[in-house]
Amino acid sequence: MDFNDCVSKGELTSLITEQRNLMNELTRNVNNLVTRIEQIEQRPQSHHGDDEDGDVSDHEDVDDDGDARNRCR
Repeated sequence: MDFNDCVSKGELTSLITEQRNLMNELTRNVNNLVTRIEQIEQRPQSHHGDDEDGDVSDHEDVDDDGDARNRCR
């Protein structure tokens, strides 16, 4: 069986293009995550005392993302 009988060049090209676009999107997402992690790691650590429930949402240095995560706990 010949390869050209199994899949057309157009179908293969389309599949490769789609996969390339998905890989580019994945790469962008990973890069964004790495950047965000680096930003979080570079933040100065704050010591606000020992909150029993771990809720720091009323502290000024908590960003919107951190505030939302703390409410979900």
